[in-house]
Amino acid sequence: MNVELVPATRAQKKQQTRAALVEAAWALFRLRGFQGTTVDAIAAAAGVGRRTVFRYFGNKEELFFCDHEARLNHFSVLLLTRLPDEPAVVAVQRAFLAVAETLMAQRGRERIRSQMIQDSDLLMAAERVRDLRWELAVAQALGGDRRARIEAGALWGVVRATLREWFDSDCSEDLVVLAVEAFELLAVGVR
Repeated sequence: MNVELVPATRAQKKQQTRAALVEAAWALFRLRGFQGTTVDAIAAAAGVGRRTVFRYFGNKEELFFCDHEARLNHFSVLLLTRLPDEPAVVAVQRAFLAVAETLMAQRGRERIRSQMIQDSDLLMAAERVRDLRWELAVAQALGGDRRARIEAGALWGVVRATLREWFDSDCSEDLVVLAVEAFELLAVGVR
């Protein structure tokens, strides 16, 4: 037995289990809604026990927002690769456009997610907490001081408005095009 293959096999098994949980959860969310889906039902659909679900996710909301951390980390890395003379608005636009492409690729799930969030005070509150983390990532990338926090609030406001337009269109519009238009409006200035 090759000892070097064992850790890779365990890691692969963990990835498979996590993916199975996410797939099962989202199949049930689509079918029953967020409130109508239980952790026990997710575990059963994934072929694992309830305790296994909690080894991978702290609660059902984490399953619902399963891709949040990866997206936020990717966005943060893109912000941190900012060129020394690159304006903050360009750095945020560049990073958001990359995220927008990912969201477009998953627009079916994002449309459903948005509808479920609008129907649940719990999910709205959970989304707000996550949204603030994105704004904080922008502020930190811009230096973290008072000016950076204010600029981050303004820049993230453009992103929020763009996302709201996309969700209001039932995710039918091209989010990347909307984002480019929004940042062009920002460049022109407020009327």
